[in-house]
Amino acid sequence: MQKDFDLIMQAAHDLRTPLFTSAIAHQVYTAANVAGYGDLDYSAVVQFLEAAASMDLERPEAVPRHSSPRGGSGSVRAPEPA
Repeated sequence: MQKDFDLIMQAAHDLRTPLFTSAIAHQVYTAANVAGYGDLDYSAVVQFLEAAASMDLERPEAVPRHSSPRGGSGSVRAPEPA
């Protein structure tokens, strides 16, 4: 998954074409890759974002796993792959 985004971003750079939303998605995929989700398919990004947000989207209520005054875990740490 990372290689595809790397190629897209390089082509955009070579063509001097901004890809705003693709750049954001590239950062998310890079973070997922660094956190150990790189060998999984595209659905791993959802798992990564769930873990980063301390939420489980498979549960209907999607209640945060850890609470803080701001409603989340209070900090983002590299989530563990499932």
